[in-house]
Amino acid sequence: MPFSFCAFQDLVSRFNFHNYDNLRHFAKKHDPRREGGDQRVKSVINLLFAAYTGDVSALRRFALSSIDMEQKDYYSRTALHVAAVEGHAEVVRFLLEVCKVNPVPRDRWDNTPMEEALHFGHHDVVTILQDYQNKYNPQEAPKKDKDTAENDLGGLL
Repeated sequence: MPFSFCAFQDLVSRFNFHNYDNLRHFAKKHDPRREGGDQRVKSVINLLFAAYTGDVSALRRFALSSIDMEQKDYYSRTALHVAAVEGHAEVVRFLLEVCKVNPVPRDRWDNTPMEEALHFGHHDVVTILQDYQNKYNPQEAPKKDKDTAENDLGGLL
């Protein structure tokens, strides 16, 4: 039974088989050689680790790569939670002002980043979060796409 060219094109349009294919801009194209769940877990770990260490340049790279900056771990903690707990004011400011993340996400224990920063005595972070919460309007938050991330980050590169 011969293999039709149309079936081959359909197969190539759905799956990535070449080592140098870039899947970043093809959301519906899958790589059968990779496990999908591992990538998401690694993404969350890398994002939260960058927030934990205060690595704004890594967070900037993630945002430019269209990574969801509001990803949550098993305990529903976001990068903003982690940065607030560690007292990284620059990271908190970046996540709020550039990435436009929700300033009041709740974790598994119903804590917000501001409550965590207050608990650990990071008053500069509390001030940043309070100022941003006063002006935050979820309806005005822009759609998270690559163009928005590139426009917001353009002046910071």
